Amino acid sequence: MPDRAFAQMNSTKLVSNAVLENIRWMALFGQALAILTVQYGLGFDLPLWPCLGVIGASAAVGIIQKIAAQRADNLSVNTVFGLLVFDSVQLAVLVYWTGGLINPFAIMFLAPVTVSATVLPPRHTIGLVAVVVAMASILTVFHQPLPWDEAMPDLPQLYITGLWVALVLTTIFIALYAGMISRQSRNLARGLTEARLIMAQEQQMVALGSLATAAAHKLGSPLNTITLIAHELSHLDPKKDYAAITEDLTLLKAETERCRQILAELNQDAISLGEETDDPMPITALVSSLVDNRFEDIRSQISITGEALDDSKEPMVIWRPDLLHSLETLVDNAGQFTRDEVRIAITWDAKTLTIQIDDDGPGFQSSILSRLGEPYNSSRAGSEGHMGLGVFIAKTMVENLGGRVQLVNRKGGGGARVTVSYPRHAIDSAGTRGNRSP
Repeated sequence: MPDRAFAQMNSTKLVSNAVLENIRWMALFGQALAILTVQYGLGFDLPLWPCLGVIGASAAVGIIQKIAAQRADNLSVNTVFGLLVFDSVQLAVLVYWTGGLINPFAIMFLAPVTVSATVLPPRHTIGLVAVVVAMASILTVFHQPLPWDEAMPDLPQLYITGLWVALVLTTIFIALYAGMISRQSRNLARGLTEARLIMAQEQQMVALGSLATAAAHKLGSPLNTITLIAHELSHLDPKKDYAAITEDLTLLKAETERCRQILAELNQDAISLGEETDDPMPITALVSSLVDNRFEDIRSQISITGEALDDSKEPMVIWRPDLLHSLETLVDNAGQFTRDEVRIAITWDAKTLTIQIDDDGPGFQSSILSRLGEPYNSSRAGSEGHMGLGVFIAKTMVENLGGRVQLVNRKGGGGARVTVSYPRHAIDSAGTRGNRSP
């Protein structure tokens, strides 16, 4: 939901603990392999135990990090910075025992700087670069000699200084380059996230507008009845028309209760906007639940069937107001005109979900059939509060979900047929996992 997305976008926990753990253990494995290969494979006499002790200290930090990971999946900026500083110092101590900057593996100082430039703010990367430069400067003067088989060659101080300058310049360049690239990537990702949040908010506004329109449509009929009753009551004589007044008051109470129920349903749907359950349910179960909850009076007249047209599994959908209101309106229209039965046939294949609603009523009037789905187009417009907006609202909601509505008269048996088709990728909460079992 938008609030959660903003919280994640602004969170200071940037790095997965598991990712940093993997990097650490890979580095330790490489260090240990290099030390043992030089010692036993190439036959150089290294200070083995001090080197293994340095590697063991880093392994201990890795174990502590693993234990801490059980309490938090991500690491804060300051924690990541502290771990990278430790890694830099650990590498400096290891290089100290193995020749200083003339050790070819001194180039590994670039690794923690690259990680920092990729995931940390610039001020932390600047601090880490300062630590690496300080370590490199110390190692140009203080270090143990490399254990050459023959006499150690006397390297000119200018060459040692050149190694230091090359390492420092490369470290700064990597920090700047990787920092700019990663910052651009983060800005792009943030922009995309903000765009998605804005789109989600706009969709909620559209849905709220649809709910408001649905409220006006649903309340039109009972409010019109209440208005007529109030008008009649104003012309009745309480002394002479007691029976008529009692009858009108009973009807007035019933219509008022109907308005209250409609407003309660719409209020619940509005509250649920943006808070739909993350647990999808089979489409046949959702339609059955809708019919059970909203059409108790004609439930016995409504039959529901579901069938796959290929070997794909049943679509899984979430309980969302725009989907429910469109189906409720179309089923309600069929229920008002049917004589004996409303049949809801749900079919699906790998690409499409189709919901077909048939009734055995008189069907659509030919005078309005060509303009069905347009506003204020109804055979009952203007009577009993009907405004001719029901099908228009339902059609708009379906199209907002990427679907389409087809309204025709059934051939042969009479009655009306409404076919709602959705592209499966737009309605199936399982997405590409559409083959998930219900």
